Amino acid sequence: MPKVADPQRAADTEAAILDAARDVLAEEGLEALSMRAVGARVGLSATALYNYVENKQALVDRVVARGFRRFESYMWRAVESVPSGGFERLHALGTAYLRFARENEQYFKIMFTIQPEDPREIEAGGRGRRDRRRGDQGGGSGPRGALPVELGAWSGDAVARLRRDLRVLVRMQGRRRMHVRG
Repeated sequence: MPKVADPQRAADTEAAILDAARDVLAEEGLEALSMRAVGARVGLSATALYNYVENKQALVDRVVARGFRRFESYMWRAVESVPSGGFERLHALGTAYLRFARENEQYFKIMFTIQPEDPREIEAGGRGRRDRRRGDQGGGSGPRGALPVELGAWSGDAVARLRRDLRVLVRMQGRRRMHVRG
């Protein structure tokens, strides 16, 4: 928890920091993320950010975790009233996946396209990282407005990503059940 006296102000500032970090990552990529860049967007010094987040790696982790929590809620809402084991459930998950991508473009870009080859490279300033934005595959003409797939069509690439991401969701669901029981 942040080292400030007013809890509501701390929560608001923390949310603004995470939003600013999300924006930098989505707009400019991992290599542009710095405490100074985030601080400039929220009106704080880079040093003041350390009252809210341990380091740059922790900042990235929290932004990504926030995106996955949001993604998970989309997926759970999509299947809460759909019976298990049928095509309807898979269709609901696919629709939720695409809706999440359309409504949360910045998180989608961060979660599914910007990946360091080695997470330790985040602290090293992104040297050697790979930025897998695919602005040329649909949705726009560059990183700012582009999504990795054309959201209106079920391309082979979209189906492959959906299958991979559904496997992640199933693993998350298993962990969630274990956590609830424990």
